[in-house]
Amino acid sequence: MKTSKFKIQSTSKEIELSPLIDMVFILLIFFIVTTVFVDESGFETAQSRPAQQPDEEIQPLTFIIRPNNIIEFEGRSIGLEGISNQVQNQPKRSELPVIIQVASGAKSGFAIQAMDQARAGGATIVNFAKVN
Repeated sequence: MKTSKFKIQSTSKEIELSPLIDMVFILLIFFIVTTVFVDESGFETAQSRPAQQPDEEIQPLTFIIRPNNIIEFEGRSIGLEGISNQVQNQPKRSELPVIIQVASGAKSGFAIQAMDQARAGGATIVNFAKVN
């Protein structure tokens, strides 16, 4: 056998881990320091205020439409134009709710006309209800 002129060294090289571990710790510290913590508040809730006692409670204006298209207000019969007159005669009419109670058998178009008359009188809140 021939011997080679070059001698091969069989020493193995090992990777040193200490600089790698140092680098990982430096990156970890960097990310911890630069992290922004967001304080998410979630839903905002309205704080309830103590109820103030009004001087007088606002009673809604209630009109009843009977099946034969007769409109009643406080027990007396008024015409369709009487709704706007009654709303105009009330103080704070823009804040005053108007309830139109419709009996079964009354025409829906007549109820809509009654709502239009209430709005023409200055009412901003008009609701419908069923007569019991």
